[in-house]
Amino acid sequence: MSAKPIAWLIVSFMFVAGLEAGAAQADEQMVVIRSSHGKPAPGELLVKGQPLTLPDGAEITIVAADGSVRTLRGPFAGPLPGPARAQDRGLIATLQSLAKEQARGQVLGAVRGGAYSHGAIYAVEGYNAGLHCVPAAGQVEIRRQGAAASDSGSVQDSNTGAQAQMAWQPGQTLTLWPASVPLRDGAEYLIRAGKRAVPQRITLKLIPGDLGSDAERVRWLSEAGCKSQAMRLLQALR
Repeated sequence: MSAKPIAWLIVSFMFVAGLEAGAAQADEQMVVIRSSHGKPAPGELLVKGQPLTLPDGAEITIVAADGSVRTLRGPFAGPLPGPARAQDRGLIATLQSLAKEQARGQVLGAVRGGAYSHGAIYAVEGYNAGLHCVPAAGQVEIRRQGAAASDSGSVQDSNTGAQAQMAWQPGQTLTLWPASVPLRDGAEYLIRAGKRAVPQRITLKLIPGDLGSDAERVRWLSEAGCKSQAMRLLQALR
């Protein structure tokens, strides 16, 4: 065999090996979603095994490509721990973008809203027209503005005409979605969250029940158009 074919084989082997190494490294990437001291910053990519130093009192929360969430606290010095290799690189890219956006404070509704419980993240804001994403299975709640007094309202399916009344007790901002009005993916509902409230046209998207982690649900919410809910859930990842 001449020198040229041998050289070509060597170059081809090195190219393929480089691609495989790069793919393996991408599979082991993690993204910082919170940082108490700015370094590493939210949205920064880390790789399993890379050296990491955190001073005393520092704290970062990272998400891996398999959707697992881990919080590291200082003092810490050593190789970055990580999960087994995963293949969902798109998850890391989405979380990286959202974490950077959240750090810049561009989604003001999510930032000003503070911490939400998981149930409250999916609650339908009866005073806010537009798109809302809710779980396909399980209980869904409707949020009203204010909670000082008892109040009542209604929800109606704009297509089927199915409707029901609902009520809030003093101190309650949330009430259960009426079981007599089925949740339908892509359906529009007319919701009056209070006797004197202006009815709002709200469209629901149902979140699939087969998503394996909250990190995956963050990506789904973002891609479905429920951006503020995605940001709230990102804040709640632990």
